[in-house]
Amino acid sequence: MIIHSAINPVAPYIVTLLEKINAKGIEVASSIEYKIYQFNTESQGKGIIDFGIELQSSIFSFTSIVVQHIKKEETVLNELLWQNFTDCELFELEVKIMSNFVPEEKEWFNNQVMKCLDDNEIAKWIDHVLSFGNAYDADLLMESTRSALSESRWQIISRNIMQRA
Repeated sequence: MIIHSAINPVAPYIVTLLEKINAKGIEVASSIEYKIYQFNTESQGKGIIDFGIELQSSIFSFTSIVVQHIKKEETVLNELLWQNFTDCELFELEVKIMSNFVPEEKEWFNNQVMKCLDDNEIAKWIDHVLSFGNAYDADLLMESTRSALSESRWQIISRNIMQRA
């Protein structure tokens, strides 16, 4: 929602398109949940083959919708973000998004991202959080970084952060 709000002034038609795709995905996901609920409460195991075929078809539909949505986000939305926002503004959007996560979600996200970044990128990320975010988020990011990486790698990154300060 935060990114959609940021992009809306530049490309409202893209936001509308993404919201329609998202609504369709939610609709199909809800129908899948309802089918499973209905099968578990009403069928008593009868018609499991038909249920399986119907469920598989629904899951394929859902997957197709989600993949289309991801493709639009990765191509169109990312291009709009890069064209219309500075690195600092993009980081501020990330801080807003991360502020909505609970600590466990932040830690999981951070651990996944750490695997893809080099030491300098991680130090820069932490430095930005220290500069623009709040102390709690900075501490959480440093703790999760330290736990996700080897001690020697953490030492290199922490020295890099100290040199920037």
